[in-house]
Amino acid sequence: MVIWLTSKIGIKTPSDELKPEEYGSIIVDCRELVDGKNHPGKLLAKTIGVDNLLSTERVILQCQAGVSRSVAIATLLFWYDGDGKLSIEQTYLKVIKPRYPQAQISEELLRSMNQVPKFITAIGDENRKHS
Repeated sequence: MVIWLTSKIGIKTPSDELKPEEYGSIIVDCRELVDGKNHPGKLLAKTIGVDNLLSTERVILQCQAGVSRSVAIATLLFWYDGDGKLSIEQTYLKVIKPRYPQAQISEELLRSMNQVPKFITAIGDENRKHS
C-alpha cells in the first residue's frame, strides 16, 4: 500500500502492490542510499532529481522497509521546497511524522541529512529557494 504524503508524493516498500489509480506514477528507488551515513551531495542529487520529476509526475519513493531512506528523501523534498523557516529535522518531525507516524529515519542518516545545507552553501546552489 502506498502512503501518500501529498497528492504527488508517496512512499512504499518494493513488495507493496499499486492500486489501479496509482499506475503511471514514477517509482524512485532509494535503496542505493545507506540507512546511515551518506554524502550530503548524494542526498541532494536524489532530492533535486525527484523535485524535477514532481513538476509533471506523481512520484512514489521506495526503500526496503519504507520508513527511513524514502522518508529521508521526502523530508528533504519538503525542506528544499519550503520557505526556510524549518530545519531539516523540524521538517521531519513537524511535517512528515504527523502524516506518516511509522516513519523512522535512522540517527546517522538524519545527521547526514543535516549536512545538506552546508553542502548547498559550499557548492553555491543558485536554484535553492532559501539557505
